[in-house]
Amino acid sequence: MAYTSDESGRPEIYLRPFSPPGAATASAGGQWQVSKGGGQFARWRGDGKELFYYSGDSQITTVAIQTRPSVVIGAPQPLFGANLSMATRFAVTGDGQRFLMSATPNEARAGAVVVLNWPAALKP
Repeated sequence: MAYTSDESGRPEIYLRPFSPPGAATASAGGQWQVSKGGGQFARWRGDGKELFYYSGDSQITTVAIQTRPSVVIGAPQPLFGANLSMATRFAVTGDGQRFLMSATPNEARAGAVVVLNWPAALKP
């Protein structure tokens, strides 16, 4: 499981084994810090081999993760800049290739075109 904790004095992303409530045996393991320099809002790629998060330097960042046979955490790699209001609202596709982010009107790009009644334009 990936989560954010400020136990170091600032928000960072950590990994920890997960055991469902009522499981007969607890997961062996510990805790591993993923982010370096701050991190929040972790999102997993669909296969669990990559983690995305919002870093302390306002970047959406990726880290390769291996959990078997042991935990190996790759070096964080920035993907693109984002602001905090956008980062709290992002999703990543299962393959990790596309991101969906909401934007406020101030973040929207100039030149967007909205076509109303577009089905009428398709009629011959």
